[in-house]
Amino acid sequence: MALKATARILYAAGIAAASGALAGAALAEDLVWDAAKSLGAVAVRERPRNAYDPDGIRVGNFLLFPEIGYGTVWTSNAGAGASGQPKDFRHELATSIDIRSQLPRHFLGLKASGRAVQYQEQEEIRYVDGGAKASFRIDFDHAHAIFGSASSMLAHDENVDADLPKGIKKPPTFLKSTAEIGLQRNSGRIDAAVGARYVRLDYDNAELNDGSRLELDSRNYSILSPFVQLGLRLSPGYRVFAEIAGQFQENRGTAEVDRDARGVVASAGVHFELSPLVKVMLRGGVVQQDNLQVGLIDVMEPIWEGRLEWLVTPLVTLSLATRREVRTSTYGTAVGQLVTAHSIKAEYEMWRNLIISAQGSLGNASYIGELREDTIWSGAVSLEYMHTKNWLFGLSYEHQEIVSSAAEYDRKLDKIGLNIKYRF
Repeated sequence: MALKATARILYAAGIAAASGALAGAALAEDLVWDAAKSLGAVAVRERPRNAYDPDGIRVGNFLLFPEIGYGTVWTSNAGAGASGQPKDFRHELATSIDIRSQLPRHFLGLKASGRAVQYQEQEEIRYVDGGAKASFRIDFDHAHAIFGSASSMLAHDENVDADLPKGIKKPPTFLKSTAEIGLQRNSGRIDAAVGARYVRLDYDNAELNDGSRLELDSRNYSILSPFVQLGLRLSPGYRVFAEIAGQFQENRGTAEVDRDARGVVASAGVHFELSPLVKVMLRGGVVQQDNLQVGLIDVMEPIWEGRLEWLVTPLVTLSLATRREVRTSTYGTAVGQLVTAHSIKAEYEMWRNLIISAQGSLGNASYIGELREDTIWSGAVSLEYMHTKNWLFGLSYEHQEIVSSAAEYDRKLDKIGLNIKYRF
């Protein structure tokens, strides 16, 4: 029943969105909606730095941006924040190549990256990560386009992980694959899109301090999300939007808990300006999820998101954000995490080639179907120095911490990093 209801809702929303798009106001097609940017009202990261940005390598209609770098990180915990691990230095050799098309119409982008990691004292902890991503847009005409992306990444999660208990020897390995494809129509004031997203996560078993293995197959899942979007530009500074998406989740979990589920995520919001220097986004909605296993609690929770960007001066950008969302979880019989998080970030361009950043976040996670509650907070400061077009230097400090009502999941992690990159 839930699946049929989801299909009916998506079908009706798709018809409504397509009808609205086809009736778009053509008179607004050639308007410039954000003229403030042409007058210099841009964030620190958007300011032009022609003297320090790499030129890339031109091959026909494509620009290639290869880079290679070395980094070292002192970490207070070598095992992904699990207490009991010694302090250690981590050495990392990384390389990547970013390919961007320069076509008069259409777009194609490719990026591949890889890194090799070795711990200094614990020489047995070493691993190699890598991944690739492709994205495209095919423009049929000024109003219609097909867009999409696909990525695959083999990585080790070096951040604190709320679903892993203590005793992990090294960060767990996972393979994450994503894909998205859609059809978009932009008819002046009205825009619409219909498509689908897919994400799949596969974990390897983790090695414990005592040499045994922790089975992590219960964390594997896939989610298919067909979606419909509709937007309306009310004026140059105001745009309203809405989206409805299906949620087809496959997560067999354990022999006792099958987290396969069907649901819908619906939301609507507005982008607006308090002034050309203060931009705001507000969005609210609801998540409805029916679990197929009898006895598991179903989910019906409000969600929201808010962002504010303040261009304080041409050299200072301040960003505030708040978010409430439902995430997957494999803890006990929980069918998901209800996470509320608030963050702040400031960026300061001290010199044209020196950017200082500071950010902090505070969040709370409650487990739907369990009594566990987590408080999660983090803070980071970083310095980025562009010596020339080719040489980039970075210095950073980061603190992450989880305080849980289930004490075996408490963890704390500090990292101090130094990195050097050569960019072509």
